[in-house]
Amino acid sequence: ATARSGAGGDLGKRSCPVRIGLVPAAIGGTQIDEWQPDAALFEHMLAQRSRALSLAHTGVSSSPSSAPATITAILWHQGESDADTRERAGAYGCKLATFIKASRASMRPHHVPIIVCGIGGDVSRVPFKDGVRAAQL
Repeated sequence: ATARSGAGGDLGKRSCPVRIGLVPAAIGGTQIDEWQPDAALFEHMLAQRSRALSLAHTGVSSSPSSAPATITAILWHQGESDADTRERAGAYGCKLATFIKASRASMRPHHVPIIVCGIGGDVSRVPFKDGVRAAQL
């Protein structure tokens, strides 16, 4: 398979011996509370993952060299909506840790790396971004 440029940079110029897929579950403008276990967006993420794995399994050839489809990492890019108040920014770290623990518990294997991207944004729009960023690092 060949990946295209964009989030993958120049991967489109190289051939890849395995299929790589991205499972979109992002919803812009959300707060970390919406991603907690048993919340709607956490359940949405799990459903997207299950759907992607199911589709991948039906598309994988039956040759012995074909590895089964798996989730090998989670890319987390969220937090700007929690940087608008001191209270939300202060609670972000514990809630992020809960999300990470629950996400890993729902995966096989349980040690799936979670890549956390630090938030950006202008201080006038996200005045407590330093608090959220500290929790993300």
